Amino acid sequence: MEVLEKYGTGKEDNRLLTKENAKEACTEIWSQKKGVDSYEAMDVVNKAFSKAWKMHDVLHKNVIDFAEGYQLVQDMMRE
Repeated sequence: MEVLEKYGTGKEDNRLLTKENAKEACTEIWSQKKGVDSYEAMDVVNKAFSKAWKMHDVLHKNVIDFAEGYQLVQDMMRE
């Protein structure tokens, strides 16, 4: 997922994904994959993101390992 790559932070061996960046990435990916405009994608992501994020941010630090971000996006695409 090339889109997700631009939202990661940190060095290549220790990339992270912040909650804010993850939400933006999910919105962009949803819009592209589902073929909807960004406003519709934002509405869908806003409704489902908090629940999905809580499942992945188990340490409650508002940041997840970049590799975990791929699973988060997959979970969001199922919504």
